[in-house]
Amino acid sequence: MNEPTHPVLESLFLFLEILLFFFLLIGAAALYFIFIHDLFFDVDLVALDMEALIADQPIQLLLINYIPTTFVLLLVLLLVHVVLFKRPEFTLGFRKKGLVYEFCYGILMGSLLIIGGFLLLWGSDQIDVMGIDWKWQLILGFLLMFTVQSFQEEVVFRSYLIPTIENRIGTWAALIISSIGFMALHLGNHGISIIGCINLAVGGFLMGMLFIIFRNIWAPTGFHMAWNYVQSTILGFEVSGVRTYSWIQLREKGSDFFTGGEFGYEGSIFSVLFLLLCIVFLWKRYPDLTDNFIPFRKDNVDLISEQT
Repeated sequence: MNEPTHPVLESLFLFLEILLFFFLLIGAAALYFIFIHDLFFDVDLVALDMEALIADQPIQLLLINYIPTTFVLLLVLLLVHVVLFKRPEFTLGFRKKGLVYEFCYGILMGSLLIIGGFLLLWGSDQIDVMGIDWKWQLILGFLLMFTVQSFQEEVVFRSYLIPTIENRIGTWAALIISSIGFMALHLGNHGISIIGCINLAVGGFLMGMLFIIFRNIWAPTGFHMAWNYVQSTILGFEVSGVRTYSWIQLREKGSDFFTGGEFGYEGSIFSVLFLLLCIVFLWKRYPDLTDNFIPFRKDNVDLISEQT
């Protein structure tokens, strides 16, 4: 077994490795939009009203943004993780085994947390249901959009960041850093609040736990998709401060502390509490989870291989 590298030096290598990944990702995305995008789409991205697309044009948003950028992301991920750093592809969590079960497990968990919060707010007279707006094309379209959008974010923050950080400085650091990074991604969103920031960090930690429990991306992707989709398209909340079409027409009338205000349900204290309860549930459900956490050491990839 190799001797451990000094923590400061290992952290520096980690920072440079992550910096390289995002540099290549931004560069590859820029090349796509400059040289390739116009070959397939007759759309002026500069003049495009992104708020209008997010509100009620999910399929167009998928085609011109999420699908191509997801392909670019996956190519860069494989280039950095497998080709440049020669790490096993399976640590990224794209194994077919368990795909359906774990994806549905995440969907069920995310849906229950959102529906439970909705019912609590409704029952405590914090919100009113004003009516129903049935548009099946948008209901299906946003399901597809949120699936791809959630998968894309999970690739970055769970599939890439967690094994990359684990390899350098261990599992606890991977969970914490990836959760903070996930929260930081949303800092510029409309209506962001202190509770919203806490919610995003705790939610990121929960999705990181799901990734580590299953060593697959499917459970956190299912959770993330259901969390966004049920919250916004079905129940009518803003999702991270973004308003989309919703089946249920909702009116918030209570305190922002409970409803989340302009940031949506993710800015509610109820959301934070439900996420924390879910983390406790997972720790009780998988009591040996931390026994398999990777400590800080040089040969972490070998330890991850033993677990999978």
